[in-house]
Amino acid sequence: MSFVVELKHSATGEAESPDAAIEKLSKKKMVSVTRRSDELDVELTPKGEKHAAEM
Repeated sequence: MSFVVELKHSATGEAESPDAAIEKLSKKKMVSVTRRSDELDVELTPKGEKHAAEM
């Protein structure tokens, strides 16, 4: 399954690059990232799932 999303900084509303957004979420332990040569697999962690359910 694939998703297309628009990433915006919550404080400024400005667009963020996907790499920057994924890096921030990864540092906060909200997503797990697996990088392959031609693919990036990003999955919600239990912490990310909990946060998403609260929104």
